Amino acid sequence: MLKFPANNKIYITSDIHGGKHLLEELVSKVEKDSFLFLIGDFIEKGEDSLGTLEYVYELSKSSKVFVTIGNNDHALLRALEPGNIDFFINRLDKPTSILYQMKRKLNISDPFLLQKEINIVYRHLVEFLSSLSTYYIIDKFLLVHAGINKTIENSNLRDFIGQDNFYNHGHETDYTVICGHYPTAMYHIDEYNNSILIDEEKRIICIDGGYKETNLGQLNMLEIRKHDNSYIYKKHYVDDFKKEYINVDHVGYGNKRGICFPNYELKVLNKDEYFSSVMTINTNEIFQIKNELIKCIDNKCYAIDDCPNNHLSINKGDVVSVIWDNYKGYSLVKKNGICGWIKKEN
Repeated sequence: MLKFPANNKIYITSDIHGGKHLLEELVSKVEKDSFLFLIGDFIEKGEDSLGTLEYVYELSKSSKVFVTIGNNDHALLRALEPGNIDFFINRLDKPTSILYQMKRKLNISDPFLLQKEINIVYRHLVEFLSSLSTYYIIDKFLLVHAGINKTIENSNLRDFIGQDNFYNHGHETDYTVICGHYPTAMYHIDEYNNSILIDEEKRIICIDGGYKETNLGQLNMLEIRKHDNSYIYKKHYVDDFKKEYINVDHVGYGNKRGICFPNYELKVLNKDEYFSSVMTINTNEIFQIKNELIKCIDNKCYAIDDCPNNHLSINKGDVVSVIWDNYKGYSLVKKNGICGWIKKEN
């Protein structure tokens, strides 16, 4: 069990998914003499998985940086086992896969030779991932990539790195579990919110901002300051979207999260000029979805991405992240981690 550092501050981030530039931005916010915890999924889905893993490897050389493994990181180790050549081959042609990026660096086409060479050239990264812990405990906090199966003793590797929907499963320990793996937008019910979710009653903090999981995500980092016997939380986030000043007030409305993966199959109930009223097939929830985000194939309709239901309240002079600005009549923006629609200004 770890104890808080002398300055009583720790920082936790997860699910970087190849976003080295955003991780560097977050690391720049970490105060000197603090602990930094990186709790898994450094690779896959983003543009620079290899660079990100190299950066995490360098960060880990500090005695104040602690790293746990995630399911995507563990999948790389599996793919590099000689007996898993089919699994290895299946991941080679995905541009956002670290194996694809390694293949381009090494310029080797034969998969058997490539697998062998990766294990040699990137031995330091393979050994690094193989050495990682599955969780850390510091004071009253248990830090893990995905979650636990009620207790630590009942949990195995799959629970630690791959348990889905942990927030709704809960746990039976005295710790506050801090985890990533599942985007927080899937847990917020009344708004599409990528922000860190802190539930002191459940003793769970979820920090995965959905970066590269959808086109709406961000990279989150939780700052915890210990003060006497209590803890003060501060949320940080960064994203890839352009920032824009708003010139007029916008009145928000709506009280539902909207459509989230994996519930993309829809039944269209009514279509207006800009939005359609739809019901999700899996959950029977009714949402408003932008018309351009509906695709129908063989008499079945689907959302092509996550789609917030709400319209945001924005004040004149606010700065927002502009996510989508190429749709008719409305733009999708984000303020304080919450995504929603605003009417385009004339």
